[in-house]
Amino acid sequence: MLDNITRPRLFGARQILEVREILIPVRAHADWDNDTQTFLSWNEDILGPEPTNQELDDAFLGFAKERYKRILATNRYDLEVGGTTAGPYSNIPTTREYQSLFNTLINFISDNPSSDVNIKKPNGQFITLTAAQLTTVATAVRNHVQSCYEEEKRVSDLIDAATDTTELGATDSDIENFSY
Repeated sequence: MLDNITRPRLFGARQILEVREILIPVRAHADWDNDTQTFLSWNEDILGPEPTNQELDDAFLGFAKERYKRILATNRYDLEVGGTTAGPYSNIPTTREYQSLFNTLINFISDNPSSDVNIKKPNGQFITLTAAQLTTVATAVRNHVQSCYEEEKRVSDLIDAATDTTELGATDSDIENFSY
């Protein structure tokens, strides 16, 4: 499925930090061919002065934070649209389409409180909900979606607060096991 190919989950959060351990030693040995001055050497005329290790660390930390947030957002989205439960109702769909449908039906019910509504579930089954039942389901969906965003914000704040890759790495389990 194309969706799986385009999602930003090429590798996990821990692997991002390991990339730096590969890149920096390569840069340190980039001038091993002193005789020919090939592309392997640092060319200040083209690239400017060679960055310090601190500048590389800072740049890499920024890259890693961005990547962590992409993985976090993907995990939040997967949980958000993965469904929820409310009282006797299980497997309540929470895709963006169903979120919109529930909002529309809540607006309808507020104008027509004695009406029932019919909803077709993803499995093709129709269900009829009273205004009270619909309110219960729609509230559960709203609470579920809001909880997903609150948890993403909590972890995103931890990522922003990280001052080095060790602190950033401490958010791995929050990202990989995303849940509220």
